[in-house]
Amino acid sequence: MSGGDGAHLDSCDRERGSTGTASSTSSASPCSTVTESSSSRGASSSSSSGTGAASGSSGSSTGSTSGAARGAVRVDRARGSVAQVPVVAPRRLDMLARMRSPFAAALLLPLALTACPRRVPTASGPAHPVTYPLLAGASEAETTSRTETRTDVFVHTNQFGHVPVVVAKGEVGPLSLQGGRAQLFSDEACTQGISVDNFILFEVLGAGGKITHRFAVGYHTGLTVADQVPDNVGPSAFVFRPGLDVTAQLPPEATFTLRATALDYGGVGRVTPVYLRVSPAASVAPSDDDLRNK
Repeated sequence: MSGGDGAHLDSCDRERGSTGTASSTSSASPCSTVTESSSSRGASSSSSSGTGAASGSSGSSTGSTSGAARGAVRVDRARGSVAQVPVVAPRRLDMLARMRSPFAAALLLPLALTACPRRVPTASGPAHPVTYPLLAGASEAETTSRTETRTDVFVHTNQFGHVPVVVAKGEVGPLSLQGGRAQLFSDEACTQGISVDNFILFEVLGAGGKITHRFAVGYHTGLTVADQVPDNVGPSAFVFRPGLDVTAQLPPEATFTLRATALDYGGVGRVTPVYLRVSPAASVAPSDDDLRNK
């Protein structure tokens, strides 16, 4: 602190401490001016500390009391003035007290409910597993001994004919998975996997009998159906483990009809019976993927 600042503060203390001087002299002194964030409050504080029916000392005491209630006092040494600093802590305590009130709880309750959305139950399949006979089995026979063909199917091969012959065909529906899981078996007890030579073409029919999706299971070197490539499910093989999962190929909720056609394009052709099992999502038979992961 410089000597000039100390002398200035001492003179301010003497002026505030004196009680016998006139009120006009005290109000005229620059050291008695209190600067606040609001001009109206500054004027009110200055007039109450310097004037009134009471003495100068009582006015100063009142001003300091009200100043302590509003906030702390900060001294600006460069300008030689006193500034009012608001106290934040009482306001925060007041806000916390209001948040604990029943009115605030009523306002916060809708926000809490929107943060925790209500769970809507979704369909998880039939109450009990249902098994549908889809395709009858056909014993092994020469490809040339069968006469029915699928001219809309083209097999990409350099060794045999491009148009396959029909080994067996069947369909089931209308039905719905109801959000459940669909698997393929070769027996009604759902313990055996299917087997086919060469492959089974599955076609999903929607309303009005229109084909909405196709997928194939079995062995082939590439094929197109009506100039479109169907999805392949499972490995390229002749024999499959029990419970080949075809859930992703079927509508989860909508009603549909599933058509299956076993096709052969060279050598001999055969197919086991095919059953479609629809199970609740939480209770399913072991699938090909499940057994592979064990």
